[in-house]
Amino acid sequence: MANRKLLKSERLRLRRESREEVIKFDPSKDPKDIVKTILKLLISQNNVPTSKKLANLNFFVKVLRKLDCTKEVLGLSECEILVCLRIGLFHEAKEVRAGTLRVVRHLLENQKYVDALFYFNLDMIIARSLDICLENEIERVQAVKLIRKIGQVASERLPATLLYPVIAIGSDGGSEWDRLLRVCLATLCEMVFQNIDAVYKCGGISTILRSILDCHLYPRLNESLTCTIIYLLNHPRTRRYVKANTDLEQLLAPFTDSHFRYSGETSDKVNADEKEKRFIASKMAIISVIRSWPGLIRLCHPEGTALQSLVGILYLDFTDIRKSSIEMLFDLFRLKVPEWSSDFSEALASVDISAENESWKLGEGFVAEEGRSILPHVALSRPNLVENHIALILCSWINAGILEALVEVIVTSEGALFCRSVILLGELLHLANNLLPPNCSSHSHCLPTLIAMASSFDIPLSKRHQASLAISHLDELHIMKKRGPLPRSLFLDLLLQHAGKFLEYAGRHWHLRRDKLCDFYFKKIQTEDSTNQAIKDTHVLVATSYTSWDLILISALLKMPDEKLLRLDDHTYVRFARHLLAFFKPCNGLFAKVDISSEYGHKLCEIGCHFIDFLLKSNQSEAKRLIGEWLSDLSSCISEVIGTYAEAQASLSVQSLHNKLSQYYFLFIGKFTATQRGERYLDTSGVYQKLLELVSTTNQDIYIKLTLSSLNYGRDGITRILLSKALTASNESARLYATKFLRVLLRTGVNGFDVWGLQYLVTQMYDPSQVVAMSALHILDEACDIPANLTALINLRPSFLHLGQKGNMMLCKFLASPLGFKTLMDANFVVNELTKWEKGFNHKYVLYVEELLNEALTTYEKTYHGSFTRRSILKRPKKEVFLPTHLYGQLVQHEEGFDLLQKQDCIQEYFHTVQALDLITDDDIVKLKTALWAVGSIGMSPLGIKWLEEVNIVPEIIKLAEESGVFSIRGTAFYVLGLVATTQEGTDILAKFGWESLCHSREDPWPVLIEKSVPTIDNEAISAALKVDELLIKRSQSDVFTDETLKTDANRNQLEPVPRSNTLPYNTKPPSLLSKTAQIKAEFTPYRLRTFSAEKLKFFTLGNPELQRSLSHEIPNIGPDITISMSPKDPSPNPLESEMDRNNHYSEVSPSPDSGTKFALFQLGSRSLTKDNRGGSLSDGSQKSNSRTNSFNTDSTTSGVGSFDSGNVSSTGMITPTTANSNPTTPSTITNVPPTVLEFKEPIHHSLVQRRLAKLNRVPSLKRRSASPSITAFSPSPEPPLSPFTSYNDALGYAALRTIKRTHTYTFDGEYGQNTRSLYSSFDQVFKRTLSTESEGSADGVSDFATKRNVSTASLPDYDSQYHHLNPAINKSSITLSKTDRFVGLSLPVDVSMVFEVEEGEDARSRLGSCASATAMTTDVSEGNHLSLHLPGLRLLPEYVPPLKKDLDLEHNICKCLVCVRTSTTTNPRTIFRDMPIDDNDQCDIATKTMNMGWKMSSLKESQEDSSNTPKSLSTTDSDSGISKTGDSDPNNRLMVRKEIIRLVINLSSSVGLKGSEQGLLVLKQKFPKAFQDLCFYSEVGQILATYSFRLAARRFAQELFDELDVSPLLIEARSLLGVNDNDSSHMSPIPQGSAKDDFVEFS
Repeated sequence: MANRKLLKSERLRLRRESREEVIKFDPSKDPKDIVKTILKLLISQNNVPTSKKLANLNFFVKVLRKLDCTKEVLGLSECEILVCLRIGLFHEAKEVRAGTLRVVRHLLENQKYVDALFYFNLDMIIARSLDICLENEIERVQAVKLIRKIGQVASERLPATLLYPVIAIGSDGGSEWDRLLRVCLATLCEMVFQNIDAVYKCGGISTILRSILDCHLYPRLNESLTCTIIYLLNHPRTRRYVKANTDLEQLLAPFTDSHFRYSGETSDKVNADEKEKRFIASKMAIISVIRSWPGLIRLCHPEGTALQSLVGILYLDFTDIRKSSIEMLFDLFRLKVPEWSSDFSEALASVDISAENESWKLGEGFVAEEGRSILPHVALSRPNLVENHIALILCSWINAGILEALVEVIVTSEGALFCRSVILLGELLHLANNLLPPNCSSHSHCLPTLIAMASSFDIPLSKRHQASLAISHLDELHIMKKRGPLPRSLFLDLLLQHAGKFLEYAGRHWHLRRDKLCDFYFKKIQTEDSTNQAIKDTHVLVATSYTSWDLILISALLKMPDEKLLRLDDHTYVRFARHLLAFFKPCNGLFAKVDISSEYGHKLCEIGCHFIDFLLKSNQSEAKRLIGEWLSDLSSCISEVIGTYAEAQASLSVQSLHNKLSQYYFLFIGKFTATQRGERYLDTSGVYQKLLELVSTTNQDIYIKLTLSSLNYGRDGITRILLSKALTASNESARLYATKFLRVLLRTGVNGFDVWGLQYLVTQMYDPSQVVAMSALHILDEACDIPANLTALINLRPSFLHLGQKGNMMLCKFLASPLGFKTLMDANFVVNELTKWEKGFNHKYVLYVEELLNEALTTYEKTYHGSFTRRSILKRPKKEVFLPTHLYGQLVQHEEGFDLLQKQDCIQEYFHTVQALDLITDDDIVKLKTALWAVGSIGMSPLGIKWLEEVNIVPEIIKLAEESGVFSIRGTAFYVLGLVATTQEGTDILAKFGWESLCHSREDPWPVLIEKSVPTIDNEAISAALKVDELLIKRSQSDVFTDETLKTDANRNQLEPVPRSNTLPYNTKPPSLLSKTAQIKAEFTPYRLRTFSAEKLKFFTLGNPELQRSLSHEIPNIGPDITISMSPKDPSPNPLESEMDRNNHYSEVSPSPDSGTKFALFQLGSRSLTKDNRGGSLSDGSQKSNSRTNSFNTDSTTSGVGSFDSGNVSSTGMITPTTANSNPTTPSTITNVPPTVLEFKEPIHHSLVQRRLAKLNRVPSLKRRSASPSITAFSPSPEPPLSPFTSYNDALGYAALRTIKRTHTYTFDGEYGQNTRSLYSSFDQVFKRTLSTESEGSADGVSDFATKRNVSTASLPDYDSQYHHLNPAINKSSITLSKTDRFVGLSLPVDVSMVFEVEEGEDARSRLGSCASATAMTTDVSEGNHLSLHLPGLRLLPEYVPPLKKDLDLEHNICKCLVCVRTSTTTNPRTIFRDMPIDDNDQCDIATKTMNMGWKMSSLKESQEDSSNTPKSLSTTDSDSGISKTGDSDPNNRLMVRKEIIRLVINLSSSVGLKGSEQGLLVLKQKFPKAFQDLCFYSEVGQILATYSFRLAARRFAQELFDELDVSPLLIEARSLLGVNDNDSSHMSPIPQGSAKDDFVEFS
């Protein structure tokens, strides 16, 4: 704070001192004379004060703002003005240099000045201003502003000269304590959007990635840097700049690398604070990445290296990493982080949603905020986009094995880490139960694992104990979740009682049992005096202090009094009531003075409420007197605080209400309003009148908060009048609270809210405060999710148009009702609104939805006024994003609106956009998103779904969600599929394509599941599947075999490899075919060869010319028949054997006895019939895991997974289960088959046929690939004899039992069984997934690791999927029977990896966009060479930069020299080339001899090249260099000196020998100072700095060496242009060090 005041005083002082130098603009003067005068003063060396030069430069800016920067106006050309201005960039005063940079920045509005700036190489001087850091922040700030300006006006020509300084500060500014670090990082992020190619070539991307981990204190900067990388990941054209599996994974390093160091210079012994900083920065970055769609797809592939590394590191016993990882998961899934406590009860209480929150305090949001947080949203079926996003993240993490990893953490840790792990496990299971569809939720397997570990004696006692403890703690968590949220405060609890929801929200405060009274009195004391004895034992009659009272007993007596106590006919009873009244009366100051933080506080308040109920129940006159005394005293206390100035000592003063229990007197008043009798008491005592006066006159919102939050609004009366008074109060904060309080009343379901509550909200929309009006609009939007409220609001006929776009969307909500549609049609609103949405509102809708998602998922926050709040590391309340109203989604809800919408031509355009738009530019991406939201909104009704089904648009949306190359399009399509899933018809369509949905509303906490038969597939479906162009006929060289080919293959016992599919990962080792053993294998293979005639094959290809052409090309001489392996033989009667067969056999082609028969293998998954896709590879997140987790369990002494003694292992590393009933001939058969034959297969979802017909490339697998490394020593045998885990058969039976319980009853007929058996036998065995070999690592290791993970955890869902696959009679898609026909709108693929798989070039639409944009970029760059000035010095980034070597030849280029370049473009280049200066008098002369020779930077002598002589060759002694002190005038000696300087400057680029090179340069400067004054030579050094990357310290050192440059050649040219004769010294003074406190002058 002191520094800020000092800087402010410095600024004011400078302004006062320079006030006399302010020059006013005179319009009467000729601008040409003004400009020349300013420039003459600038280049003058005759004692012109700095302040005068600065004033003229500031005046020049004013002139430029008022006039055009053209030659006709200013009198000088662009080149001439810059020739003069560049003199100011070498001035000794930093203020003049800063002012000159500011003038140049304002000149760049004209493109010609940009050309001239590059022509005169001023970018080199700008870089120099930014590099030098000698208390010249004012100059450096202006340099950064100028660089940003250049990036804006000439982004395609952004030179590396300006990029390297910015990148150097971004990389090393933290260690150098550079104050411009954050500014340069922000500038670098801007440059990424302006010219990513230039930034990438200069290493800017790696700088951004490294800087992310150094921004733990700046969440806004951390998130901004991360979002820059996310932007690059979004589109294929920019994704190539972020290296797959390398760049983004750097952010995970603090978590996945136990020996992580931020840089190589960091010490090995990193302190705890430094380590925590990296964890915080990495956690923020990972969360930001995963919450974005590009980052989610890139990092969260269940089998990707990134996610597997994050999960796998939990298996290692690093407490710090585990702790930080678990905290990151809590934040990622938007869960409350438990307190770090070893007491589980304490930790569990801290995550209770009903736990005390700072925002619920009286001084903050109070009951309005508590009700918003605890009470659920009234929307039962409106999609919550945040839930959809979290569900996908959760599904990917579960499939990656996070639950098994948490089990490992639980059994191997203790204390606070154990408690947090258990809570996280329970929270994730709870989320999975709520958000994941039944067919996608394979997450319950960890519970059988925990139970097995807790009950087994074959594992260590410590682990068994932790497992048992975890099970009991999970039960406690389940009880808390089942109970649901409870109100924390007595105020909200009382409101729920008023609304009649006491049973639904049973507050903990009112659960008072008479345990103590019953146990100690009614049961033990068998006399009539039990109540008297209980009153005595409360000590109320004898003790004056409440601390001595038995509060529990008092509560029991008052809550359940007997008849004698209610009659108050005993003196003891009356005394008991009198003592309690004396304690609660405000004037006595007993209850009112109790501190609010007292441990007795809540219990005393409960007693007060029970006391009021007791008095109201009693009809005795004594009770009425007690009530009258209490309310009369309370009325007088309220009178004390009415008025502008309340007494500080009053019982109800503001300070007392904040700190004491006196605030609960308003709760007592609310307790009286619960009954009509109590309201009469309040009316007769005058309390109501006092409250009306208080609410109307007070300027303290605390009184309004307490009054409104305690009253009963269920009956029409004074309480609603009090609410209306608060809504129109003079204090804006009070009106805002009253408006937000209406949301609480809406959610509590108070009686008659649709009548009076909506009227209040409509009134608030006209509030002068925009914040209040928008709050009322949001509450109305929520209220309209209740049909009764919508109808009532339509009858009110409000106007929302004054609230802008949001008000317009609210009015569109009326169109969902036939009444509202008719009303707005009569007003001619609907037709105009359709036109408005077509022209631009659909586009604004996309931006609005994405803005809401940004606010909910990031720290980005926008106010109602449109401004942005400062981002903070503090936690904000969670925000939900319920789908905003879309015009089309409302119109399709009834037939009248649907008919009108069908007539709109734009809908067909949206359909075409979804199907065929190429994503070339960012505008095309927004256009496609607009069409997707429009189409998805249409699909939110049965009528709309039928329309979408007719145009076959849903498969296109699924294709975009799974295969789009633009990741943000995948996200939008994913949300849109959720809109389709809001109806039963939509969920049925999605289920056909392998997307399962939540088929219930939010009012169904326990939806009833019914069964739906799996669609059967007959021969017609097979024929249809064969027609699609996804079928691949092998090339004749490898797929179509003649007898000669088979004979050749028989000799080598192997066929050619099967080509790789575009969607199925390529096999680890391709299957082989042994012609010699074909008949033997046919005995056990589940396939039989099927022969198709040529006519039938041609029939299959009808309607597909491409397939016909490919077929005729591949098999030119097609015979009468062709044999393919397609249909199965008899299925195995033993399901386990058939499962084994499925996992061990392969598709094959066998020769037919008929020599005229051709052979081919039909394989799905390729888009091309003739192209061999083997060369393709999965990239990005789709690459299968080959990470460090492979080595977690390689030690067989610590884990049974490390050895394969008990299992049959193929050479691919896969474990194949065997059974006792296996065919004895099978082992001998397998021994004759090469290792490549044994192939791991996965069951395929039944939707594959429909997906192939819809041309969807992904193959939905039913195999769960989610397990993780073993948690204990466990044998991979299917039935280990003493395994602590569930055995194979046990798990299989458990899965069957669970399925039977879920299904209850089902029918099974012969036809269904036959069709289903055909389905699973034919297709689930043919269509298979394999592992990829395209990754760099060993595919065998991947397979081995995947298998070990699956076996080690006894994964129950694995057996579920196998059992469903084996028994198709009970394998049915579960849907839910809901009370409504509207669902929550959440859909997920049955195989979540389909969304995350990425194959570059797969999406033709984005691939075209990438190529087109690259072409456009190339065109723009090429056009940049043809500039308006036609200056030869203009250049772009070189395409090729030679490596930086000591013997690098650097010729002196006049186009890159500050001196040799001239304003005249007609000068002969030979005369422009400038020789080395010989003396001070002829530095501008041209020496022809030396010019012809040049001073080419050729290689030095061998002695000079030797790195051991780096600082000694010219700097140690004169004899070493061979140059005498008197030889300075010799050109040859000068050439050698400069060569040595260049060599040492080059050495500065390496950290090795840096100090020696710096010392050598300092010695050379001391001996040969003139070499460091030559501008020509400085240009060569500057060119090196502009071409290669140097550390920040090296750049600064090199720039500071040339602190006395000779600018006389520049002055001569400037003087000649302006006609000035000045013979003063033109040497540049050394750059001053500046004062300790730099003088900041504000320049706009």
